[in-house]
Amino acid sequence: MAGDKSIYEQEYYSVGGGFIEWKGYQPPKKGQPKYPYSTMKELRQHAEKNDLSIAQVVMANELAVSGKSEEEINAFLDKIGNAMLATVKSGLSVKEGVLPGPIKLQSKAATVWERAMDDKYESDRAIALVSACALAASEENARGHLVITAPTGGSAGVMPAIVYALVESKRKLPTEKVRQGLLAGAAIGYLCKHTATLSGAEGGCQSEIGVASAMSAAFIAQAMDSSPLIVENAAESALEHHLGMTCDPVAGYVQVPCIERCAFGAVKAWTAFMIATNEIASRHRVDLDTTIKTLAETGRDMSAKYKETSEGGLAANLVLC
Repeated sequence: MAGDKSIYEQEYYSVGGGFIEWKGYQPPKKGQPKYPYSTMKELRQHAEKNDLSIAQVVMANELAVSGKSEEEINAFLDKIGNAMLATVKSGLSVKEGVLPGPIKLQSKAATVWERAMDDKYESDRAIALVSACALAASEENARGHLVITAPTGGSAGVMPAIVYALVESKRKLPTEKVRQGLLAGAAIGYLCKHTATLSGAEGGCQSEIGVASAMSAAFIAQAMDSSPLIVENAAESALEHHLGMTCDPVAGYVQVPCIERCAFGAVKAWTAFMIATNEIASRHRVDLDTTIKTLAETGRDMSAKYKETSEGGLAANLVLC
């Protein structure tokens, strides 16, 4: 605006999954994937038949569809990975304070982190540190700061927590492994989006935290050089144990229960990976395609009051004074 005069106007639309379109938008021309798939079974078959990892299959498709170079795709993956690290670091730097909105929720990521560092039991410390990272990234979302939709804003703490924990821990996960993990996680998100939904308004929180946890489990498995079947099994377990989770944000804010749910989603992702790597992979009873189908069916059956309307669950029962 210049005074009362409008200099430029544009009408934008949020179409989900972190994507934005605008009035008159024309989607870019795309090539055909080298390894087309619409199910996890097809994706895994491509990988196994061609002696490739899940990440390598996804990279080959990105090259074919986007027309970009591997260097350009890697640069974008690095941008995402660095943003995840930055949002956790920023969240952990906030020692105290109240998050915006009527809930008056206190920040606690830094407190959880500091107390975890003093824990003498290594297993307890590891769980608490991952949780603190998830709280940190999710609290940054609540403050209106940097947010990484992986796959949504409500689940924005899950994957950044896993990335930060692996990169900044004794493991010092190298950049190339972060890229591979992100590619594997993206494949899981793609399958959930196109076979079911990523929207809490459509599928409940199982579609947000559940999918984020599955993507993160796949990230860990791929970054640790696990086989395609183990990547699938880890993602499946993480998603399976979020089925039926409702979306009931108190007062309509992505704070309660959303922030703590990101911590639980991150811990479940790690648990899913640990189970997948300590069982006999071929004996895993449930495949990812079945679980994604169940995710879609459960979302359709779920009452509307439990799907981001704040008309049921905690949103209806928690009294704010």
